[in-house]
Amino acid sequence: MGSTMNQDYSPYRMKITSLVVDMYHDWIIATSSKYPPNLHSRVQSKKGRIEHRDVAPMVGITQDDYIQFRACDAKYLTIIWEFTPGGNELKERMILRLSERRDPAWSFGSCHCCWKEGKRNFTDTRMTKHPLLVTAQDKNLPILGRCGCVVCNDCVRKIEFHPNNVDEMNVHCPYCGNKDSFLKHLRIWLVSAEVALA
Repeated sequence: MGSTMNQDYSPYRMKITSLVVDMYHDWIIATSSKYPPNLHSRVQSKKGRIEHRDVAPMVGITQDDYIQFRACDAKYLTIIWEFTPGGNELKERMILRLSERRDPAWSFGSCHCCWKEGKRNFTDTRMTKHPLLVTAQDKNLPILGRCGCVVCNDCVRKIEFHPNNVDEMNVHCPYCGNKDSFLKHLRIWLVSAEVALA
C-alpha cells in the first residue's frame, strides 16, 4: 500500500474547499465593528480563561487617548477567510472567501485588546503586511472575530495556544469576552486600505 503523503490533491481542491466552507458557513458572515473599544478592558483573562468581564465602566476613547496611545482608525477594504488548520496556513493556502468592500465604514485600526500598548497599527505598512504574504503566525496581522472585534494575531494566539486551551477549537475574544469568537482552523483576516494599496 503506497503512502498518501506526497499525493497531489490539486484535482480535488475545489471540492475540498467547498466542503470546508460548508463546515464553517456560520463563520462566513462576520463583519467588523465600527465602534472603537472601551477605554477599559471589558474582560480579564487568566490562564487562557475568562476570570471576569464588564467590571470596569464603559468609557469612550477621546482624541487625547488616540494621541497618547498612538491609536488609529482604518478602513478595511478586504476581508479574507482562510482555512488554517491548527492555526497554521497550508503549504498551498486555502482561501474560503474573499470580500472586497467599496466604501467601508471607519473602524478602529489598532488591536481592540492591546491598543494601549501602542504595538499595533493596522494601517502602518512597515509593521502590518498583507496576510497572504506572511505566515499565519505573524503577530501584527488583524483578525476579525465573530463578535466584530478586530484583534491582533498575537493577542488571539495567546488565548488559543494557552495550555488550558490546547484542545479547544474555539476561544473567547480577548477583548470583549464573547465566547467562540475565534476559531483556530479559520482566520478572518482584515486588510486596511493602506496595506491593500502597498
